[in-house]
Amino acid sequence: MQGAAERALRNAMKSARSQGHPADAAAAVVLDVQTGRVVALASLPTYDPSVWTGGISQEKYDALLGKKQGEPLISRATQGQFAPGSTFKISSTAAAVADGYPLNGIYPCPGSYNVGSRAFRNFEGQAHGDMNLHRALVVSCDTIYYKFAYEEWLRDGGTKPRANPKDPMVAMARKWGFGSRTGIDLPGESSGRIPDRGWKRRYWEATREADCKAAKQGYPNLERTDPGRAAYLKAIAAENCAEGYVWRAGDAANFSVGQGDVLVTPLQLARAYAAVANGGRLVTPHLGVAVVRADGSVVRRIPTPPAKKLDVDRKVLDYMRKALADVPKEGTAAGAFGGFDLKKLPVAGKTGTAEVYGKADTSWFASFAPADKPRFAVVAMISQGGTGASAAAPAVREIYEAIYGLGKDGKPALENGELPKDLPKPPAGSGGVIGAGTDTAEESPDASPGTSPGGAPNTVLTEGPGLPPSTAPRQESAASPRTTR
Repeated sequence: MQGAAERALRNAMKSARSQGHPADAAAAVVLDVQTGRVVALASLPTYDPSVWTGGISQEKYDALLGKKQGEPLISRATQGQFAPGSTFKISSTAAAVADGYPLNGIYPCPGSYNVGSRAFRNFEGQAHGDMNLHRALVVSCDTIYYKFAYEEWLRDGGTKPRANPKDPMVAMARKWGFGSRTGIDLPGESSGRIPDRGWKRRYWEATREADCKAAKQGYPNLERTDPGRAAYLKAIAAENCAEGYVWRAGDAANFSVGQGDVLVTPLQLARAYAAVANGGRLVTPHLGVAVVRADGSVVRRIPTPPAKKLDVDRKVLDYMRKALADVPKEGTAAGAFGGFDLKKLPVAGKTGTAEVYGKADTSWFASFAPADKPRFAVVAMISQGGTGASAAAPAVREIYEAIYGLGKDGKPALENGELPKDLPKPPAGSGGVIGAGTDTAEESPDASPGTSPGGAPNTVLTEGPGLPPSTAPRQESAASPRTTR
């Protein structure tokens, strides 16, 4: 499964590049939705982990963290932080309903919605008419969520907030585990970011001096090539200098669709979709299943970490589960799943296309399957890959085809879609390390050949050397100003 996930990402990056997108990095996560067991944890660019054998030179170590090779030492799956785009709407839907909007209500989906004096638009400005929340998730209507967020912001007092504002969408996002580490048994996990009023003030205090300087001096270099853009940035700098601490209507609107300053890791998103799938349990992702000696004898089994209860009404989860099942059938992922046997394997999921300032869009697809009896959550992210439907969704499709043998070769990676229950035996000459001596993975688009760092997920942990040093998290801040998709 690890190899299948990496191949799917390589293919998605290759396809995105053929369409003119940079597609500079990618990640995929496959989780057992019931237990949180990690089935695959892929990140590209990758590197050959044999570089750690016998020690590593400073030059090689610096190269693994360098931009020239794509920073392969950073796991985009657990350490990469990206704006989630519309995949975040599972949280915003739950927040709106908890705040009093009817679950079965009908809401207008115009091409644009005025948040204060500014128009916030749907993808390509498309209007969809009146619809329920089921349809809003299927076609990915943004303006419904802008309306929710703006009205909630006004009820909290707007730019002059009342004491202890509710901020329903911020509070709900934290319930889903966003903004906190999942607790996976790996070092260096990132926590993502759920911005709120306190965060915005701290950020303003840290950046105020630079903003005030830009407000005064402007952007003379940019002004020569793009005077309109320079004038706009100068105006933004002036606003941030004076009142950058204020939680504005635009902050709330962007938050509702996973844009603005919201950042998540692919692992956090997989955990959230697993909670939709399993009926409201936030599982703890984990790789280790046992500790064994070099001769294969078991020292101890590693118990499954307990799950937390997600504080979301079961009816809301059931409703969203049904809506997400229609996305590959007739929604934004229908093209990516054309020809896929959804009757044999019904897939539920959500596309996401997040804008990033100065870069191409981040492509997302978050999912679980089988939709009627969920077993696996699969999330793919392609940095600078284009829309969620064009890059990430095909990668997720390829992963499901590998799991269940629905591809050309017809051979499933997991027999009957079940994870193995027995511990693997160490191969001869491996020194007791499961996975040692196996074939290396295919070459990634931006890295030397090799298996993913840390070996295949769900391997047996053995007594031996520790993991490579943890690395600094990577984050991709969303575009500002933002038009979400």
